[in-house]
Amino acid sequence: MRNPILKAKKAVTLLSFKQKRDSEIFAPINGIQVDTERSLTDLKGSVEMWDVLGNPASITWTLVDNTEQDFTKAELQAVIESYAIRKLNTFSKYQSLKQAVENATNEDQLDSISW
Repeated sequence: MRNPILKAKKAVTLLSFKQKRDSEIFAPINGIQVDTERSLTDLKGSVEMWDVLGNPASITWTLVDNTEQDFTKAELQAVIESYAIRKLNTFSKYQSLKQAVENATNEDQLDSISW
């Protein structure tokens, strides 16, 4: 690329999009933290081991705001599924925008691309 200003702006735009992507992916779902591998492992483990936990009607889960709420197995499973769908959709959006940024040939085109 011959235009160093455009190249720099593309890099800044992509960094901004990555931050927005990550923020969107890792936002809590129904108050449940999903921003670390550990939180996802705990969530999946609870659902997978529901019978080992005594097959309760619900279990108490500590939310992002440190309050506690009862969730059924189906509700926790729905959080896992929502996370997977949101992650897929957000990455698809990011990939599409990344391609548009890479294809921009001038600053006006680049400025017209937004999250």
